[in-house]
Amino acid sequence: MNFKEYRFVFIDTAYLKYLHNYDSEIFFSADTDYSKKPHLGILINCHGRKYVIPLTSAKRKHSGWRDVTATNYRIYEEIDIRTTVTDRYDVIVDQTDINKLRQNGIPEEEFAYHKKRILSVIRN
Repeated sequence: MNFKEYRFVFIDTAYLKYLHNYDSEIFFSADTDYSKKPHLGILINCHGRKYVIPLTSAKRKHSGWRDVTATNYRIYEEIDIRTTVTDRYDVIVDQTDINKLRQNGIPEEEFAYHKKRILSVIRN
């Protein structure tokens, strides 16, 4: 697949409702105020067809997930918990790629301070 062209898009709530009628895995609730909770996705063009890959906000349940699997992709930023401002809603997990820390010149005694803050999840 060639993903040279992509962009972030807002997903229209009427389209979400339409899709939900055909696939219950696509979340839509008539009780939700979507002006306060917009749905975002990544629009890609692959072989002349456009696809929207929805983004899901980070949740505690994503803490135990691997970064990349056949069904999901965690989007995260690497942080140093000593200097990065965080709040109670952040989903923060351990940095599992010790080799990456070594390559970045992080001393081994500081590994425990380097974490991943999950920003979003792409689910298949």
